[in-house]
Amino acid sequence: MKRWVAQMLILCFLFAVNFNQSSAQVDPALEYHLVWQTELDQRVELVEWRPQSDIVAVAAENVVILLSAQTGEEIRRIEIAEYSPIADMAWNSNGSLFAAGDIDGWVHIYNEQWEETATFFALWLLALEWHPFRDELLTVNDSETSAHAYEDLRVTVWTLEGEVKHTLKSLRSVGDIEFSPDGQYLAGVKWNIQGIVWDAESYSIDHHISLIPSPGTFSDSHFAQSMAWSPDSQRIAFLSNNNVTEIFSFVVWDITDRKWVQEVQGADAFLYSLSWHPQAELLASAWGDGTVRIWDMITYRDVLTIDVPTIIGREGIIYSLISSVAWSPDGQFLAVTNVAGFVQVWRIES
Repeated sequence: MKRWVAQMLILCFLFAVNFNQSSAQVDPALEYHLVWQTELDQRVELVEWRPQSDIVAVAAENVVILLSAQTGEEIRRIEIAEYSPIADMAWNSNGSLFAAGDIDGWVHIYNEQWEETATFFALWLLALEWHPFRDELLTVNDSETSAHAYEDLRVTVWTLEGEVKHTLKSLRSVGDIEFSPDGQYLAGVKWNIQGIVWDAESYSIDHHISLIPSPGTFSDSHFAQSMAWSPDSQRIAFLSNNNVTEIFSFVVWDITDRKWVQEVQGADAFLYSLSWHPQAELLASAWGDGTVRIWDMITYRDVLTIDVPTIIGREGIIYSLISSVAWSPDGQFLAVTNVAGFVQVWRIES
């Protein structure tokens, strides 16, 4: 889930449920334990793994904090902007390049020695994603002719030197993008519950998706702004929140048959982030009630629920909201972040 969407949902919804320690309800087929946990001194809303599964990066306000995946020890801090919070960050497919950008639109690319190799401007940045097979960085950013922020969002393809290479034809106001694991497709999702799939080689539109599997469920308060691909690249899970009907769920789209295969309702709380296991039929989800839920994506059953500790923040505010979840690329670990700065890594095995 990208930062700006999380902030909007946080304003709509905060649960005050107090847990003294982490606990879990688990399916007997899953084995799990907490590897490490740490509390940072800043708000955390994004988490990303390096492809080698050795480093966890978290976005904390305007700073990227790099943590050891084995111990949670802080390795390095990189200030991305002086004041503006980070919109998104990502490693390329072999972990040799790292990109991060703030919401104003400044994007920075770093090499393995954390030397800045390029800086460019993508107005009102929302999301970024590396092409899996080419030296291209894609951004979701606003048109320079937009009269208002986030009015005319589009997908832009950049070279490593920060030059515009291509602008994708798309639905107006795409909010997030993600390549399929096999690199054949690029999926995008809109705030107003529409999706789009491009061919990743030519960037031509493959097909459109309506993110409403059940007729009559649309409203202006429906949020659909994050997604996760299945490891075989055949399905996409889309986050789906509606604070009018109070239906908080994810919906699953079949790429080959181009149809909905399942809608799954979870907690009575906003859903903030999804991450599909890279080798297994397990989907991790982050919820506003302080829980992380893992789903069997064959039976669509909740097989593990983890209660993450609540944090007492400034002015006595209780933070239980889980802002982000991410499986490690090797599939052995799950990183979890709390909006107040709590970071955990769990080992989960099936």
